[in-house]
Amino acid sequence: MAEPNENGFLFEREWADGKGGTITYSIDPEYKARVVMTGKGSMDGTHAFVKMLDEAIDELGRDKLVESKIDLRRLSHSPMRAQFVLGKWLFGNKKLIKNLAIFGGKAWEMKLARLIMKIARMPRVGFFDTEAQAVAFLGWPEP
Repeated sequence: MAEPNENGFLFEREWADGKGGTITYSIDPEYKARVVMTGKGSMDGTHAFVKMLDEAIDELGRDKLVESKIDLRRLSHSPMRAQFVLGKWLFGNKKLIKNLAIFGGKAWEMKLARLIMKIARMPRVGFFDTEAQAVAFLGWPEP
């Protein structure tokens, strides 16, 4: 079993494109995942995120369900083809996700997120304007 790192996470990764785009992904000992995406969306970022997801599975195994909170407040201009890559990954791995809360995205990003969830046929997903709404959906303590 994985042990928490110095930040208290079982899994923690960060990616940056050098132009202001970042993705942070962490999973705590209760298997609560937090994702924050910033900057301009890109295929490089999409592939980096999928790599993070696969690394988390490799390190933590497939025997635990993860609840995820995805923060899109500072993401913009996501390419549509990136959504199909994420949708394909989710379709193949949706059994590992207990609940998924996506919040704060601009209209385009939220529309694409809904499309991904439709492609992946994700049953336990919510879309929200605020972090507080996302946290309430997941049943987590207030941020």
